[in-house]
Amino acid sequence: MTSVDAIVTDLVNGEPVADSIRQHAEETKSPIADVAHAFLDERLTYSEADAAANQLWMFMQSADAIPDLAYAVFDAFDQGEYHHAPGDDPIVVYTLPKLRAALGHDT
Repeated sequence: MTSVDAIVTDLVNGEPVADSIRQHAEETKSPIADVAHAFLDERLTYSEADAAANQLWMFMQSADAIPDLAYAVFDAFDQGEYHHAPGDDPIVVYTLPKLRAALGHDT
């Protein structure tokens, strides 16, 4: 199980995620980007990735500075949480393009 999987498992089970987040941050230095990659690679559902991004965002609020990438990923998932216009799919219209742009993906 990867540390991203451990974070999601803790979230799904209602367990505290701070220890999993700390461990993942020590391993990769960019846990929120790893959540975004896992979502884009279809290893996480939108709901799982959004929940993980929200938890990571809350955890990062205690940091002295939040990296631009972390904000961009959080914002991308946040934009997918609600419909901006009738009939739109906010994940397709907002989340996916914003994540790809934040991570430097061409498509």
